[in-house]
Amino acid sequence: MRRWQTFGWILCVLMLQFGCSKNDDGIIRKVVEIEKSADDALVDVEGTVTFNPGAFDGFLSDKGFGIWQKSGGIYVQDDALKNVKKGDKVRVEGKTGTFFG
Repeated sequence: MRRWQTFGWILCVLMLQFGCSKNDDGIIRKVVEIEKSADDALVDVEGTVTFNPGAFDGFLSDKGFGIWQKSGGIYVQDDALKNVKKGDKVRVEGKTGTFFG
């Protein structure tokens, strides 16, 4: 049951979409800061992959994955990054957007 509670929380936070230009200031943000950002804000974030890409493919219709850092978790929506796996430390650059929020 706890896994689904965590999943539900991750869906309520912001998602990141790849394929955009790099954040102008290059500062790595905390998830808690990203949650306060407006949609389409360019951000950089680092964290540990918490579930493999495609784990929720049938439900979300994408191959996104979750990352976690001390300030919280975030869902990363990207079909191209299939080689990341649970436990990997990643840096993500992308645009914010509301996802099921």
